[in-house]
Amino acid sequence: MQLFLRRSAARFLLLPKLSPQRRFKCSFGFATDCELYSSLLRCWLCRCAGGDFMPAMIVNSPNGSPSVGVYHGSDAPFYIACANDRLYRRLVVEVLGRPDLASGEFANRRSRTANKAKLRSILTGIFAQDLREHWVAKMKSANIPVGYLRTVEEAFNSPEVRERHRLSQIPHPAAGSVPNIESPLRLDLTPVTDPVAAPLLGEHTKDVLRKTLGYDDARIASLAEAGVFGTIRSKTADGARDSAI
Repeated sequence: MQLFLRRSAARFLLLPKLSPQRRFKCSFGFATDCELYSSLLRCWLCRCAGGDFMPAMIVNSPNGSPSVGVYHGSDAPFYIACANDRLYRRLVVEVLGRPDLASGEFANRRSRTANKAKLRSILTGIFAQDLREHWVAKMKSANIPVGYLRTVEEAFNSPEVRERHRLSQIPHPAAGSVPNIESPLRLDLTPVTDPVAAPLLGEHTKDVLRKTLGYDDARIASLAEAGVFGTIRSKTADGARDSAI
């Protein structure tokens, strides 16, 4: 995921150099925006394309720091990142109400790492006592880095996606419409064009022959009758049927 996001960001940074304003050497700048959340969703969409497959949840959870990684509420998982003493103390004192966990064998990062199995077991037991939303809300109020650990389906239905209007429908001549994730790239002077559905098999064959090769209708009809363009198998009430493209 990190590699994909870096690649998206690198491509985005190169886009202004390809814009008409840059090619014509305009003397003014323009705003650009790359939304990483939507970039990640598009990555997952590519992995899920072709069926109802939902990839397994893979998350980095460092072994060295018990206060960084995945924990589970009584209903669902979340990710915390208390990587220093200040954030860790805020977690155990303000959120968990356990100041005893900020002293002795857990007083600093080195001692917490040495006793990571014990501390992780304690934190796991505490977090399992209440819902994820309860812990996330408390940690956000205490300015502790925390995030929902979502499945792909939950991510597509998340408030972040709905409020940004990231999901749309593209008209399709056969399916009616197909779902789409809007482009995460935004250039204020050269807006992103509306997406179109992938063409059907043979949809543009005749246009290419007419406009590019200069074939007239009679010649195209003759080629189609000879089966040059192949056939399409469609399902009807009487069974499968092949028809010329």
